[in-house]
Amino acid sequence: MAAAQPRCVYCGAELPAGAVEKAAEARAVLEAEWARESGAVPPRPLAPAARSSPRAPAGPAPAPPAREAPAVPRLLLVLELEGADARALARALRLPRFEAQQRLRRGGSQLHRILPVAEAEAEAARLREQGLPVVTVAEEEVRRAEPVLVTRGGPQAGGLALDGDQGPVRLEPADVFLVVRGFIAREYQTSAQVRHVRVASLDPGYRMHLHRRSDPRPVELDPAAFDFGRDGAPGGAQLEIAGWIDRLFAEALRDDSFRLVMPALAPAAPAAGGSAAAAEALARRSGRETRAVFDNLAQFRFHSAWRAAIHRLRAR
Repeated sequence: MAAAQPRCVYCGAELPAGAVEKAAEARAVLEAEWARESGAVPPRPLAPAARSSPRAPAGPAPAPPAREAPAVPRLLLVLELEGADARALARALRLPRFEAQQRLRRGGSQLHRILPVAEAEAEAARLREQGLPVVTVAEEEVRRAEPVLVTRGGPQAGGLALDGDQGPVRLEPADVFLVVRGFIAREYQTSAQVRHVRVASLDPGYRMHLHRRSDPRPVELDPAAFDFGRDGAPGGAQLEIAGWIDRLFAEALRDDSFRLVMPALAPAAPAAGGSAAAAEALARRSGRETRAVFDNLAQFRFHSAWRAAIHRLRAR
């Protein structure tokens, strides 16, 4: 039997040998640049078997690798573009004038780069000289804001009484200062056997992060995996939880900026509960093949963490 050849992830056609070699060379150059810039481990590509095998391996979706702290301390550079000048932005970032104007229309805080401390400070000084307001945040502070997952509970005595794998959590209105919300893109891993347009797809997920003054870790709610008890959520899980938040935390800031971020997919963690977990368990019991699922949940969590870090800085 002939060895499986690398194939296009979209149409399944075999890739020319020259294209494969060029891609490998380009990645080697990028990996060398990543190592030179930060000493961090570059993102791991999909395993060759997953890309070239005619059949994806069975079993539940693999969990994402644990986050490792970069070998070199780094800073996030965040541009504060509210009221900035389009010409200064275009000049500082070497952007076309139209693109600079579009970024100004979006406004607010925008992540610029993540660099080792010395390089970040030099870049921040350069941007300020160009007339751009910039804020720096330690990456370590953002990375340690791992969310606390809750899967049940509800309003109680003027607050939210929630529970999850890490135990009970109570949220008081005065403690919650920011609510970050966003849709989670979800896709099956594309098999090399797929030659036609896929008719079955995954529904997007949704997450809500409630950031607290008393704890850097946000409380994460997944409406699809939330247990509302015997009465359920007659109006729908997402609307039910959104109603709680709007009623109990009316003074907290709302952040929906994740909708403007281009999705970066990674292997999804196993479903915590709800319909997705039930479907996965049923497929395993019935002997059906379960395909690997990819999503941008890790990207949402990082986005939520740095947004909260910026708000904390402003409040100091």
